[in-house]
Amino acid sequence: CERFMEFLIDLLSQLPTRRYLRPLVADVAVVAKCHLSALYTHEKGKLFSQLVDLLQFYETFEINDHEGTQLTDDEVLQAHYDRFQSFQLLAFKRIPKLRELALANIGAIHKRVDLSKKLSVLSPKELKDLVCSKLKLISKDDPWSERVDFLIEVMVSFFEKQKSQKEAINALPLYPNEQIMWDESLVPSINYSGEGCLALPKLNLQFLTLHDYLLRNFNLFRLESTYEIREDIQ
Repeated sequence: CERFMEFLIDLLSQLPTRRYLRPLVADVAVVAKCHLSALYTHEKGKLFSQLVDLLQFYETFEINDHEGTQLTDDEVLQAHYDRFQSFQLLAFKRIPKLRELALANIGAIHKRVDLSKKLSVLSPKELKDLVCSKLKLISKDDPWSERVDFLIEVMVSFFEKQKSQKEAINALPLYPNEQIMWDESLVPSINYSGEGCLALPKLNLQFLTLHDYLLRNFNLFRLESTYEIREDIQ
């Protein structure tokens, strides 16, 4: 599982392969299925969960896949509002049970918890019809389409407001905490042989944008500093 996640991350983090793979990954809802898998929450699946989070990061990376240009924060936010507004218009016209959602302010319902609560009023059949037929987010022939939790996860993942990459960087602590410092899937020990995969960004010959290049270097520099601090403590 970990190797397959690493393979998908490598393909999504390079523009020539990303253009073709990203629609497929979104169509079969790989990230949503991984989030609901038993391994994601299992104590032995820590590396898997970190790789899934990295896959989700690159799937939603702020870039125009066709032109290869970096999207600004305003462009990302506008695309989110346009997508949600189209959904509200559909809900107002064709789904009476979601009338409250259709008339609500976007800022009040685009969070994961609020959106899940609004969608819970639909029956499993209505929810499947919305996701598979009206919005066409996944295929109705998908075996997972009978699961209510999966359908809601797909909806929420598609319509919730994503945290800005700049906000995520600014929220990082100045020094590493104990959880990161002793996590060998992020900061390998000196005895690491290189056989297993790690949930780390790679410095390839090609990057999505300049921001992607700087972000990978920044994350690796932080982890290298964490490794040195851990060695000093030991």
